[in-house]
Amino acid sequence: MQMIESEVPADRRAVLLESITALDESVFEGQNLDRMVAAIVILFLDGVGMDEILDEAQSDWRDLLVDAGLGGADWRVVMERRFGTSA
Repeated sequence: MQMIESEVPADRRAVLLESITALDESVFEGQNLDRMVAAIVILFLDGVGMDEILDEAQSDWRDLLVDAGLGGADWRVVMERRFGTSA
């Protein structure tokens, strides 16, 4: 969760962390959790509402990845560019 501390303003972190920890990991069907969290963080920072992000995460995690730009085979490169880290 280092990306959250480094990228998300302190006054917005609690909402994000609460929402992420409340998610049932099984909705991601074994996908890389760092990738899924990165998608949530990207959308959150881009101004998408947390309710919308959580609805999408629970209904179809694939759309979540695509909307965040992490849906392609180059998702590790995208994460590296955005956060300076990859999973």
